Amino acid sequence: MKNLFLGLAVALFSIATSCSSEAKTDAIVTPDVEKTADAKPVANQQMTIEVMGMVCEKGCGGSIRKEMKATNGVTKTSFDFEDEREVNVATIDFDDSKITEEEIILALTTMNEHQFTVGTHTVKALK
Repeated sequence: MKNLFLGLAVALFSIATSCSSEAKTDAIVTPDVEKTADAKPVANQQMTIEVMGMVCEKGCGGSIRKEMKATNGVTKTSFDFEDEREVNVATIDFDDSKITEEEIILALTTMNEHQFTVGTHTVKALK
């Protein structure tokens, strides 16, 4: 019986001394580090590119927009499209710290089982 009381007393003492109403200040502090991979792209360049193989603005344009968005470097894609025109023009706003001109062209020309080909393109800085 003495051992039971002694064990109970030790347990209560341990609980009483380990609990405290004071907040511990031993928290680990880590510096705020910007995660560039997770940061949203900010367009600083605009590419205008000829695109062949588009049969409609809604379907083909939607596929291209989706593919460009998936790059995580393109912020906007728009088209100068006319039915039956062989060469249409895409305007693509992008963040050149996230994606290069060459990567955009590669994405365009390899999507939809190589449906689209590209012609000339120009790139200008956005202000």
